[in-house]
Amino acid sequence: MKQKAKKYVSLALAFAMSASLLGSLAGCEKPESDDAGIVSTEVTQKKGTPVVSDVIWLAGEPGMQFDASSVFVLRSDGTVADFDWPYYGDEVVSISSGKGCLIDPEGQTLIPLDYDEIYSFHNGFATVTKDGKESFVDTKGRLVIPFEYRVVGTFTEGLARVRKGEKWGFIDTTGQVVIPLEYDFVDRFSEGLAFVLKNGENGCYLDAAGNVRIPNVDGTGSSFRDGLAVVYKDGKQGLIDTAGQELLPMEYDNIRDRFYDGLAQVTWRILFTGYIDTTGKVVIAPEYLNCRDFSEGLAAVKKDGKWGYIDTEGQMVISPEFAEACDFSNGLAAVKKDGKWGYIDSKGKTVIPLEYDDCFKFSRRFDFNKTFNGLAAVEKDGKWGYCNTKGQLVIPLEYDRVRDFSEGLASVKKDGKYGYYNAKGQLVIPLEYDAAYDFFEGLATVEKDGKWGCIDTTGQVVIPLEYDDCQIHDNGRFGIVRKGENWGVCKISWQ
Repeated sequence: MKQKAKKYVSLALAFAMSASLLGSLAGCEKPESDDAGIVSTEVTQKKGTPVVSDVIWLAGEPGMQFDASSVFVLRSDGTVADFDWPYYGDEVVSISSGKGCLIDPEGQTLIPLDYDEIYSFHNGFATVTKDGKESFVDTKGRLVIPFEYRVVGTFTEGLARVRKGEKWGFIDTTGQVVIPLEYDFVDRFSEGLAFVLKNGENGCYLDAAGNVRIPNVDGTGSSFRDGLAVVYKDGKQGLIDTAGQELLPMEYDNIRDRFYDGLAQVTWRILFTGYIDTTGKVVIAPEYLNCRDFSEGLAAVKKDGKWGYIDTEGQMVISPEFAEACDFSNGLAAVKKDGKWGYIDSKGKTVIPLEYDDCFKFSRRFDFNKTFNGLAAVEKDGKWGYCNTKGQLVIPLEYDRVRDFSEGLASVKKDGKYGYYNAKGQLVIPLEYDAAYDFFEGLATVEKDGKWGCIDTTGQVVIPLEYDDCQIHDNGRFGIVRKGENWGVCKISWQ
């Protein structure tokens, strides 16, 4: 199960990197926020100057490999900064099969974790394996329960699913069995309920005390989200609420469990897509062969081979005439017609002429003060630049590769070198790096002459470019670096 998760996270990371680097059809992605766009041209910085402690090198035993995922920093408040990749759903993802340790913020080793495999901390606990069994350690490195279970899940809502032999049940954070191990399948708890199967009978939802709250579920139930759960059977899906009331019959091919502008997509008879509201009511009948999520009150839909836009009542407000149509962001949407891209407003009026070969959506990525820069990358004849919402080129079309803005800066590539522009069109960090990535919490990793380090938003080097690998973690509070096969950790403070 965890090995499968590894594969998925690798694919997810590869996809994310490709999307960020290339930006092709970037306007077709869902914006990260539904707040109204406020244009800002200022680079938002953390207060003070970043100061880096000396690197503490982690010396492993023979045959023991440290990497960024097997190191956990124990802070003074007892919480843990975890350098593993995030967990997905109830699965935690390990990218290391080595042993690890807990260290304090100054880099002194506190507790060796002498286990076969270590996974992410989640809600104060990390899964560890030894001799084919699984258990948990807390943030002090203490073993919570004996190694007696074949599989343990992460704790959600105070309970974790566990498997012994072929049966599943639940334990609490003290290791006490609170729901007996008598089920053939159990899902994680969400919104106070967990779906279970037993002895080939219809499933049901249990509460945290093990009481049946929704009996006789005809199919396999999913976790609840916002009071709704999808039920699957024979390739079809339906929808129920936390009382077990059927909101949608089991006749849909796909039901999205994420709502945008209060609506989520549903697919019927494989081909046709419509929308439901948060009560499960079909408010826009499944009649479209393809459609996108709602954004700023409109959704792109495909009809008779062309894309247009409908409002939340299902009315076609922008006629289908485009070869491609993307999400609205900052009041504009990228559209393609006759092989060229441009931008329209919510009335369908062309605001930026359709003259580009490719484009990004208008950036809505959060800065520290939650404002937006209001620029979009556009490409013509193989060269990229950035325009504002009026169509004016703020950064000229002369770059070979660009990235979206992050924290007021965007990396660009020209003649094989990267630098950073601000939203005023000023090159504030010179084109001198062989690779340059997005800023996060005031820092960005960069490469020069085969060596990695990090810089701040003023271009000052924070971690020297002398490492074979450099990663920034825990919201910019720690750096993990590698020289050859040796890994080290340093603390980053702002003064």
